[in-house]
Amino acid sequence: MVIDVGPAQIRAWGPCGVLREPPAVSYAGGRFDFGQEAVRVALSDPGACEPRLADAVDDEFLPLGDRVFRVCEVFRGLLRYVIDGVTAGRAAPRGVGLTAPSGVPSQVTLVLPGQWGAIRRGVVERAACGLAERIPTVGSTCAAVAAAQDEGLVHPRHTVGVLEQWTGGVLAVVVGPRDPSGGGPVPACRSEHLPAVGLAGGLPGASPAGRQGSAPVDPEALRTALVRLCGGRHPDAVLAVPREGREFVRPDTGAHAPRIRYVDGDAVLRGGRILSA
Repeated sequence: MVIDVGPAQIRAWGPCGVLREPPAVSYAGGRFDFGQEAVRVALSDPGACEPRLADAVDDEFLPLGDRVFRVCEVFRGLLRYVIDGVTAGRAAPRGVGLTAPSGVPSQVTLVLPGQWGAIRRGVVERAACGLAERIPTVGSTCAAVAAAQDEGLVHPRHTVGVLEQWTGGVLAVVVGPRDPSGGGPVPACRSEHLPAVGLAGGLPGASPAGRQGSAPVDPEALRTALVRLCGGRHPDAVLAVPREGREFVRPDTGAHAPRIRYVDGDAVLRGGRILSA
């Protein structure tokens, strides 16, 4: 089983298929709801819902309605909800609390945002503790590269520049070639955040105002960052990965730069399956 913890959508793969839900939680009427049901609760009681729980990992406590809960415990409830959804084909029962067990799978691989540091990863890892016998973690950047290598978009021995799309800009990362012994891609070793050039459109093809998705980033800044991160040369391939729920605006990194390979939002989930096999 693999769970991709994204900022706008949590995706999971397990025995009962693929689950895609907003990473939302609500507490109203003495019970918790997660995913789409939590979003529905928010329509009538916005203060009782946190629609993007991944954005709250920097805080210790989370107010929901007239109560305050520890973020780690609430995240545990969200993970339980997802695990039940892809193992039993149903969501966790409503109103059962945050920590009651509902079956322990042998392994759950967590795919966490590539830009997260140790503190944020630690919150989710503590939340998942005990929900499976083994809980390895994988960075979203390396998962995307693994999927692209498996699907023939990039060569396993190439250095890959990865552009992870976020609402406020792009995380540019360089991932080294796969170990010749057959292991997965080496951990991303160099990264740089490139801020957006105006959230409502400053470049051709920008997302219309009010729509969730990537904001435009200066193409020259993309090209320069990739060359700098790759030690003064262009990477062998460039991979664009949407992480905010919509496919991202397609920039051009320059006439002499490698062609950008675009992947869909589930690529990170597929890569997590490969790396956890």
